[in-house]
Amino acid sequence: MTSTIGRSLIRRNNKAFTFVELLVVVILLSVVSALAIPNFRNTYYNFLLTETSHNLTYLMRYAQASAIAERANYRLNFDTQYQKYWLTKKSEKDSFARIQGKLGRVFDLNKSISIEAKATVINFYPDGKIDKASMYLSNKNEKFYTITTEAQAGYVQEYDYKK
Repeated sequence: MTSTIGRSLIRRNNKAFTFVELLVVVILLSVVSALAIPNFRNTYYNFLLTETSHNLTYLMRYAQASAIAERANYRLNFDTQYQKYWLTKKSEKDSFARIQGKLGRVFDLNKSISIEAKATVINFYPDGKIDKASMYLSNKNEKFYTITTEAQAGYVQEYDYKK
């Protein structure tokens, strides 16, 4: 009897992890996560830049299509510090007012993104033409996007580099 009780106790102890084994696993997970966190941060900043560039390009294409469809002048406005932008439409009183709806709101740029543009407004005309302009968006990782209307008349182009 004694031998069967002793064997069952030995088997039970073999099924458990030792403190040293658990400590090694915790240390390995800590090292792996410490190496991965900076990559996640860079990926997040790059994602924000990509999303902002795509949204701005979409807004510009929407403004062009709306200007043609409604036979009205549209304008993309940037504030003086280039941290906000919004879309306006020419009213009957020859003044520009923000459009209604979700695309008429003021868009804020994330603090990690900077934008460089020569013009503070870009006009979209009823005949499909657009003011020639280029914008460069960049983030803390020195990744760039170029949004331009200069290469081809009446077309908004987006590049994932500084052109």
